[in-house]
Amino acid sequence: MSKLVFSNLSRTKRDLIFWICSIISFVAGIFVSVLQYIETTVNGYENESESALFAFVIITAILFPVFVSLFVGTEYSDGTIRNKIVSGQKRGAVYLANLITCIIVGAIMCVLYIVPYICISIPLLGSFTCGITPVILFTLAAVVLMIAFASIFTLISMLCTSKAYSAVACILLSFLLLFIGIYITSSLNEPEYYDSFSYIENGVEMTEEKELNPHYLSGTKREVYEFLLDFIPGGQVIQISGMKAKNPPILALYSFIIITFTTGAGLIVFRKKDLK
Repeated sequence: MSKLVFSNLSRTKRDLIFWICSIISFVAGIFVSVLQYIETTVNGYENESESALFAFVIITAILFPVFVSLFVGTEYSDGTIRNKIVSGQKRGAVYLANLITCIIVGAIMCVLYIVPYICISIPLLGSFTCGITPVILFTLAAVVLMIAFASIFTLISMLCTSKAYSAVACILLSFLLLFIGIYITSSLNEPEYYDSFSYIENGVEMTEEKELNPHYLSGTKREVYEFLLDFIPGGQVIQISGMKAKNPPILALYSFIIITFTTGAGLIVFRKKDLK
């Protein structure tokens, strides 16, 4: 399988989409760090070095489905996958080699954001104020989440022989997951009560008393939303990017469950897939 991985990586070096995604990640690391500094010095916002350190998970969630779907889809359109199997390679090895390749590329994209961000933000904004332990825990959660995204998009791309269809499916799924994460976060952030306030009407001061917010989630429904926010990759993106997760190792555990399920399902289905 190592030969398959090296072959894939060799092809990746000549892949235009890979270079475009890599450049975007690198430029984003520079842009975000400089923007943080400008907001701090010009607009007076309080930004720490770690404020946008994990914004790369958002970038990965957007760029990754494009790369994975087109990379794997090209193998189908060029007949590379079929040729590998005809030459004696096992289907499981072919599937895992593509998955490992996508994980490596995802790691490269993350590093290309992190390195320029740290090199610029720490000299300008100072060292991490939250301590090294939270940074390590969120890094662990971010890495496992990236692998989970790779597993999901590899599953779709390996089971769909059409490059166009797999690209559309991966991109739409990625944005759907992000939308769900934003929706759940917004629902959980609803206040329990609306604060009292005063206003003037016809020259008379009127006062509205504090009242219960009908949209506030409580009880079992709130617990379900909190679980979904932790479990769904889109919810993890929202939490990790802002370092707002209460328990990052739990997010890593949920991502590992997703990796296990999607990889296992992909291997089972791909072994029975008709490649003619």
